[in-house]
Amino acid sequence: FAKAFDSVDHGIILAKLKQLGVCGRILEWFKDYLTDRTQRVVIDDVTSNTNGIITKAKISELERQRKTLDDKLQEVHDLKLRIQEAKLREGVKPEEVRAWTDETKANDIVPIEEAISELETVITTTKGKELRRKENLAAQ
Repeated sequence: FAKAFDSVDHGIILAKLKQLGVCGRILEWFKDYLTDRTQRVVIDDVTSNTNGIITKAKISELERQRKTLDDKLQEVHDLKLRIQEAKLREGVKPEEVRAWTDETKANDIVPIEEAISELETVITTTKGKELRRKENLAAQ
């Protein structure tokens, strides 16, 4: 079951509580409650695995990352298709395309490497932001 506070970044909730004057043990209680929440289901003495709760804020972040990854992978796929189409127009037989793509020249690989590098930057930046956010929350 989703809770209303799962749709808002928990760091924002904690910051607002702090602004409202909530501090000390009460703020720590809220922080503990909102951090690393898990859930499990028990039916007739059978218990499911315990899983972490993924908030809507986290889902939104993951969707942004997925979209970026999808876009970059699509660029790589499109590039491969364009290379194959160009070779086919030059009279290369379809069965030779695979062999040709294995021997692609270094300058043909540059766009793929750039796309992968961009992707790594996005992932690293996103991870860094998440780590800094968690460190800031821990320091509060």
